[in-house]
Amino acid sequence: MMAQLGKRRILWRVLKVLWLLACVLILVLTLTHRGPEYRDAGEAEELIMGGLSFPSGWLFAYLFFGTLIGGNQTTELQWIFIIWVPLFVLGYLQWFVLVPAIVRWWRKKFGGWPTQRSFR
Repeated sequence: MMAQLGKRRILWRVLKVLWLLACVLILVLTLTHRGPEYRDAGEAEELIMGGLSFPSGWLFAYLFFGTLIGGNQTTELQWIFIIWVPLFVLGYLQWFVLVPAIVRWWRKKFGGWPTQRSFR
């Protein structure tokens, strides 16, 4: 049982590092590929970060783009960070704070995840 918990922790940490690296890589690629010759870099950043922070990122995007905060007065560099920072924070909080808290609550309340044997 303890070996299984250790494997879960290692897997969770690996997933966390991979998620963080993916987010930073998207930011770096967007910053290096901006300008008139790379018109789709900002849109790609929005879509990929939205995917990495799904579903909270999509909710943010819906609310954010519904009100169009920033408008035409933001520069391309500002827009990159206006998109990346909130999606990064929401995704991190969702996947590495909220989900583990829900798992801990579930295990505490119900004693573990339901298995196929528990439904017989």
